[in-house]
Amino acid sequence: MMDGTHLLLIRFSALGDILMTVPVIDALARRYPEAKITVVSRPYVGSVMQLLPANVDFVGLDPRDISLSRLYRELAALKPTHVCDLHDVLRTQYLRLRFRLAGKPVTHIHKGRRARRAFLHAREKVQQPTPFARYADALARLGFPVETDPSQRFSLADVPRSPASGGVQRVGVAPFAAHEGKVYPLDRMERVVRMLSERGIQVFLFGGGEKERQLMESWASRYDGVQSMVERMENMAAELHFMARLDLMLTNRTLFGYAPCKGQELDDHYFGAIRPTVNEFMKELDDELWKLGILAKTKHNEVAPCQHELAPIFEDGST
Repeated sequence: MMDGTHLLLIRFSALGDILMTVPVIDALARRYPEAKITVVSRPYVGSVMQLLPANVDFVGLDPRDISLSRLYRELAALKPTHVCDLHDVLRTQYLRLRFRLAGKPVTHIHKGRRARRAFLHAREKVQQPTPFARYADALARLGFPVETDPSQRFSLADVPRSPASGGVQRVGVAPFAAHEGKVYPLDRMERVVRMLSERGIQVFLFGGGEKERQLMESWASRYDGVQSMVERMENMAAELHFMARLDLMLTNRTLFGYAPCKGQELDDHYFGAIRPTVNEFMKELDDELWKLGILAKTKHNEVAPCQHELAPIFEDGST
């Protein structure tokens, strides 16, 4: 790779998808140390991107705050030689078109929606590519092949460690989500927090926004051992590092993936069959939930590797 190469990588949302680009960008930066790489995403992920190798720069932009024309001008001012769209939505499709008209080599992620729809009706199931593989494929078509090993967890070693728990169980709770359908009713979540507090478990509340902050601080003031972590973490990298040292993290229906074992990256995928051991656990869990009048409408592997979901129906029930 010649000096002067400047790759522009674009991915604005969602949080989980942005974080899954990190090991791919890390592999890219290490494979091509003489190339300059600029990642464009929402400002709140900047602290994580700063942990990447020195040839990776980060530009925090929220496309909701500026026009598409201005967004293109600001990105064009960076003078990239290659552009890779890791998002493929209307905004980034416009940006691709402008860069292509300017004569820049441009590629984008293939999300494989048609193949995934066909998968649902196929009698013989064919393993679908992982998100890591799709990101790597987009870079390879741009002329930058990389080998990613998602079984190697991205290190947050440079982030200060959270204090030791001293043997007390610690549970993190993220009561909010971007989509209302993913939010467990807040009055019931408060009951969960209260029950954990009564059992002597330390509870750490995560979220953002003024209304969320006020609610979580009110819970923290009412229940022993409950702390609101809003504005207490210096950045997202520190927050993720803190979460990694909790005994349990409650995230409603939003799941954060854990890297699979080496050589088994394709064994636990969203469109794959649920493993027998996991399926047996879910059946046992389902039986216990039925006894409490709690219904589940779906069970499946999650997009994140080694994660599985049983989605309950939130409604009043007789116990």
